[in-house]
Amino acid sequence: MNPVPDTPQKSLRDISVKYGAAMLFMIFSYIVLGIVLNIIFSIIIQLVTGTAGLDTSTDAGYAFYLFINSFVSYVPLFLMFGILFRRDIAETAYLTPYPKTGGELIILFLAGGCLARTGALITSFISTALNDLFDVPRPEMAFADSISQSTAQFIIFEIFGVIVAPICEELLYRHLLLRPMRKYGDMAAAVISALMFGLGHFNFDQFLYTFLFGFTLAVVAIRRNSVVPAIILHMINNIMAGFSSYLPETFGNELADTIFAALAEFMVLSGWILLFGGAVAVVIAVIKHLFVFRQPDRMTDAEEFRIIFTTPVVLIGIAASLVLTFVMLYK
Repeated sequence: MNPVPDTPQKSLRDISVKYGAAMLFMIFSYIVLGIVLNIIFSIIIQLVTGTAGLDTSTDAGYAFYLFINSFVSYVPLFLMFGILFRRDIAETAYLTPYPKTGGELIILFLAGGCLARTGALITSFISTALNDLFDVPRPEMAFADSISQSTAQFIIFEIFGVIVAPICEELLYRHLLLRPMRKYGDMAAAVISALMFGLGHFNFDQFLYTFLFGFTLAVVAIRRNSVVPAIILHMINNIMAGFSSYLPETFGNELADTIFAALAEFMVLSGWILLFGGAVAVVIAVIKHLFVFRQPDRMTDAEEFRIIFTTPVVLIGIAASLVLTFVMLYK
């Protein structure tokens, strides 16, 4: 029996199976490995401290709590994605940056901020409609269970949110998940990595926001052929989110309260500026062809998307991720 020839279409379908498997592993990691690892950490805490759980009211306990969350969220994905895509990433060593366009990083950050915040408004509208029509619970604000209660804890929270999360997420989604698909087309790579970034949060409130901002960060990583600029832009975005959404009501110090309240107001205002002023950046990005990618001659974007999104395991992964996201509304 003659083997099936290794055509570009077959190769793309083969790697699409890996992306579907990665989606399913994200769910497995979130549900099963998350529980297992938290149990292991609980046992360690019990053995070391003699207490059943962490005292997150203390700064040390709060910091260790965030460390555990980060470990559980990122380490299993690093291991699995590294195994799944090891050879595919090695095959993309030949990739080169796009020609530089003046101010492209600023333009893309503003455009991405506008698109993401537009997505957040759409999500809020949908959530309100679902709540009014079908009594579907409104989603909790992301990280609602780990919001800081003091100045020290807010600083600790920001360290994890502004340094740990952007570095880990860019390496996961804009390197391990982005680069393997680039040999088939940069548009497909940007879309699939952004989709998995959005789905991987399992939070209805964050899906459109993270998908659209993740797509923009993918564009940055593709154009510069590096995750470093994407990490920097991700950090800036998380600083804005942290100061505008996750500040405690009071730090117990009049000067600190005044300073941080002013920063929060500035960040909220900056978000609105990004929403409306960023629309200009979207137009500029389109005019400058910043969303136009190189495309191998062997397949069109439409054919690539048809193959990717008709691969059964990809469809199963997307459906399962959306179901879990909806179920999380009722937790």
